[in-house]
Amino acid sequence: MLVLKKVNFKTLYFMGGEPTITPELEKLLHFGKTVLGVKTVLGHCNGWKLNLSNLDSANVGLKAWDPELHLAFTGKPKQLIFNNFKDAFYRGIELKANVVFIPGLIDLSEIDAIAKWISSLSPDIPLHIMGYIPVPGQPYQRPSAEQMAKAVSACRAYLTNVNMSHLTPEQALNLNKTDDRFFVQEIT
Repeated sequence: MLVLKKVNFKTLYFMGGEPTITPELEKLLHFGKTVLGVKTVLGHCNGWKLNLSNLDSANVGLKAWDPELHLAFTGKPKQLIFNNFKDAFYRGIELKANVVFIPGLIDLSEIDAIAKWISSLSPDIPLHIMGYIPVPGQPYQRPSAEQMAKAVSACRAYLTNVNMSHLTPEQALNLNKTDDRFFVQEIT
């Protein structure tokens, strides 16, 4: 890990799968914050565990607003995730939220309710709406460009920073070719 001291960077992201299930996460956050002196960020986490020392920022997936839908979709109670998000906000963690728009499941009314709730904490918390990428064997369709635009517009009634991604399956499989955030550099 000391090889990281040779690299000039300002932010250390923990990503892949669910970063909060990593048993060593607390130690890694401590190392990043105190030894490397960098900003520590959880990228795309599920929000089940945000009460972490040395955590500066998190991007949390808020899956559904309706409690029954949330439980069916995630296997976890909605209130746990939303309370963790709220608690992290009040502890000063820089937060971003994301939601997957799945027409017929996580529909516009769900996304609208999530945006409205986020705005009750702060209208400046960024929200990223991701268009569902169809999975074989599932009945749900990819949202249309018009549906995506409508979702973004609805959320902007509450939030100042709303954006979206509407990737095709091919684009999703080749993110490193179009988005430098997915560029991988091996450090030796």
